[in-house]
Amino acid sequence: MKNKLQQAIHQFSGFDPGHLALKRSIKTFFAILISLIILYDNPRMAMLAAISALLLSRSQSGFTIQDRRFSMLTTGILMAVLSIPVSLISQNEISAILFLIIASFLAFFLIGSRVVPDFPVVVLLAMSVVEMAFSHTVESGAAYGAVFLLTTTLVYLIHFVIWPTRPRKRLRLQIGFMKDSLENYFKSITAGYNSLEEGIGFTHQKSDDIRKGIGDFRRLWHLFGIVIPDGKGVERRFFDIYSGLGKIHEFMLLMWQFRASAWDSALYHKLILEEPRIISIIDELIKLHDPDLISPGDRTFLKIQREIDNIGKEYLTSYIANEKQIARREWVAVINTIKALETLVEDLNRIEITEPHLSSTFSVTSKVSSFLTDFRAAFIKLKFSNPAVKLGIRSALIIGSTEAYSIFFEPDYGYWLVLFAVLLIRPNLGISIKAGKQRLLGTVAGALLAMGFVMVFPAGNPVFYTMMLLSVFLMIWFANLDQIVPMVVALTFMIICLFYLINPDESNLVWLRIFYTTAIVLLVIVLSFLLWPEKARKRFAGALAGALILEKDYFMSIIGVLISNHQKALSIGARQQIRNAIQQLNDVIEATKNEVWQQNVIIHGLNIRQYILRLLNTIQVLDSVSGKHNLKIGFEGLNDELKAFADNTSLAFDALIFALENQTNVKNFPALDGDFEQLRNHFREVKYKGKTENESIVQFWNNSTFIWNLKPLILELGGIRYEIELKMKGD
Repeated sequence: MKNKLQQAIHQFSGFDPGHLALKRSIKTFFAILISLIILYDNPRMAMLAAISALLLSRSQSGFTIQDRRFSMLTTGILMAVLSIPVSLISQNEISAILFLIIASFLAFFLIGSRVVPDFPVVVLLAMSVVEMAFSHTVESGAAYGAVFLLTTTLVYLIHFVIWPTRPRKRLRLQIGFMKDSLENYFKSITAGYNSLEEGIGFTHQKSDDIRKGIGDFRRLWHLFGIVIPDGKGVERRFFDIYSGLGKIHEFMLLMWQFRASAWDSALYHKLILEEPRIISIIDELIKLHDPDLISPGDRTFLKIQREIDNIGKEYLTSYIANEKQIARREWVAVINTIKALETLVEDLNRIEITEPHLSSTFSVTSKVSSFLTDFRAAFIKLKFSNPAVKLGIRSALIIGSTEAYSIFFEPDYGYWLVLFAVLLIRPNLGISIKAGKQRLLGTVAGALLAMGFVMVFPAGNPVFYTMMLLSVFLMIWFANLDQIVPMVVALTFMIICLFYLINPDESNLVWLRIFYTTAIVLLVIVLSFLLWPEKARKRFAGALAGALILEKDYFMSIIGVLISNHQKALSIGARQQIRNAIQQLNDVIEATKNEVWQQNVIIHGLNIRQYILRLLNTIQVLDSVSGKHNLKIGFEGLNDELKAFADNTSLAFDALIFALENQTNVKNFPALDGDFEQLRNHFREVKYKGKTENESIVQFWNNSTFIWNLKPLILELGGIRYEIELKMKGD
């Protein structure tokens, strides 16, 4: 019997549905289902176990598996340890209110100070609210603690022991996502568009999908603590594929730039975008990065290189024969694309590991020590002007007032009010409004759906139990997909069905749920507005300026590498910081949209955000070109012009940053067009010196790409200036 059980567990642990959110959802669902089976004769405790299992599953946080285990276990153990004290505190009304006020301030102050992860702390506070409503003795507190230990054990065993995430399978799936994103990006590059602006917007989104996929691969590599072994192991093959797909993405960035430089060119469409041989080569390069394939050898790449070389010679011959009939810029774009493709194949054939991917060490001692250090540092900043203090006070007042109302006025299911407040509080007004709208919409839909359902299928009907279990799974599924409204619909449906199961004669559940949700949404939003609101709208311009500061540093570091042997390229960590800044900017924008009645109030800021995204895309191309080739060969004699252009570009960045930070007109913005023309003309003199016109078209293609990309850089900076001026005029 024991052997059969071990075999069943082994077979189960090897099963993978192939979808990450689905696997996480199934694991959590099993933890909930088992807890429901164990506590089937005690519906109230069964419901508590189901909710705590869901919350514990979601309380995993951190960059490594060890971090996630630690956060989940810490949350569950603290829930169990606090059960008896919380039950005793709830015996006295005043002590219960004071406890929640202090606990709410401490929890949200630490969250605002980034000392603790937000969700595990909210889970502790929310479960304390639930326990205080029903447990007032040592015995009941011990029973609650036992349930918390049960669910913690179930969640841990299922998530990390019985059915853990398999690194190789997970990385293989991620490679599949990256390949799909690359194929979609290539389709977007070759697609027909009504205008260049339309193409920029669409291809930028597809490019971001690849960046996200590449970033997720790196995150997973760190999450699993993988070290690249010597030799040709599976992990080495995965890393080679990851590096190769990144290089293909860099080529596609260049390809899009070349297409944009020859927009509406029939020649470029014919010889590149619609040429079957080019499309076939790119498709083959992507297919070679299949985890099931052995690493392609030199012969494979040599064959592709010969084909590209033949295409290049064919095109050059055609150019010589037709150079007077077709604009030279079209041929430059065509030939440069071929040269970029040729360089890509060379790079793919000599991938080298240039960066260690080692996991950080983990220990409970270091975790506790780090927490205590951050905790002390946070309380040193315990000042009223600190936004984290304001968040703590605001949260304490909201939660404390709802707890007082629940205790003294004793409304039916009054603890719902307190629980809703805990789950709805957000750091700023805009996010609170957004979360409130989502929760209200989901609650109304779920409550009405449940009301109609129980009218047709009363408690005890087999369909009733089936739909209730389905709602549990859907709640988990949508939570893992971060689909808030559907998740709240499923949660509300499940809660109302459970309460009807416990109290079949209760007729006001639906309306109470809707009324309480509406009341708390209004309370949180009104008090968030009245009590020192952290308005995202006030931080909008600053967030735009912050992103520009990082992009300026990025650009200047690239120039520094070109004109100085001592300057180092921007580190991977610094590049990640830029991506984080863009994500923070997007978060501020999302919050701001919910703080204004009409989006035309912030339309100029939204337009500036688009220019910032395009600017980042341009700088990344500059980085890609300068990092893969020795541009100094082509920039001999250009240091002075390049430095002058870069210095004036830096002044342009500074003028825009100052205007955004101080919300003023743009002043002292340099005229960059003249500097660019001087640099480009001087580069052409160097480029054509000692060479014929026909030979020059295939020389220094990477340097030409670098110079060409300085033009959209100027246009994007000018676009930001134009939007700021329109905003200041009130247009």
